[in-house]
Amino acid sequence: ATDDTLDGAQRVNEKREENHLPVLPILTISLIKNNEGETYSSSAVREEESKEYRLPSFLRAELQKPFGPVIRSFPSEVSGERMVTVGDITTKLANKEQKNQWLSVIDFTVERKPFFTNIHELNFDGSEELHTIVNSAATITSEIWNVLKDMESTKRHIVLVTGEEDLLVLPLIIFLPLGMNIFYGQPGQGMVWVVVSEETKQKAKALLAQFS
Repeated sequence: ATDDTLDGAQRVNEKREENHLPVLPILTISLIKNNEGETYSSSAVREEESKEYRLPSFLRAELQKPFGPVIRSFPSEVSGERMVTVGDITTKLANKEQKNQWLSVIDFTVERKPFFTNIHELNFDGSEELHTIVNSAATITSEIWNVLKDMESTKRHIVLVTGEEDLLVLPLIIFLPLGMNIFYGQPGQGMVWVVVSEETKQKAKALLAQFS
């Protein structure tokens, strides 16, 4: 509980005592404040993240560096609801290996050239839930945040991008829960494997803070 919610926690324990249930230990923590002395809230964070961002030219070289280790094949222990792919070739390979990844972000292009025309060419069976968004080059659209918020964990999802999906790895790292595994292509090298952690989230947020 926090100082603001301590009374409610104590009332819960009073009710538990009335019903002959063991009293729960209460841990009180302080709220985090920003530099202006305002308390952080999840709604304020979501509102900030839900904006549209444009990549400044000075960050291009930094974002071309792998966000994690570069690998040649998927690790055998990763699949299903803890797995996300970004990019058409990476996604097609995951489907070929029947990884059943929870989310795939594609744009029907390879190295920015039109390559595929439908999801079946990427080895999808058509049972997945398809979301379409527009995301211009060098941009992170506000649409991606809204799509991610509405996704059900029990279904497989495809985000089909008109434009480019390269930068969408950043909002995925920021938005997805800890322990998720994101794979995206690194031209000429293989795939990058990003495990969502506090460290990778902070790195992604620091990069995004430099966008306009």
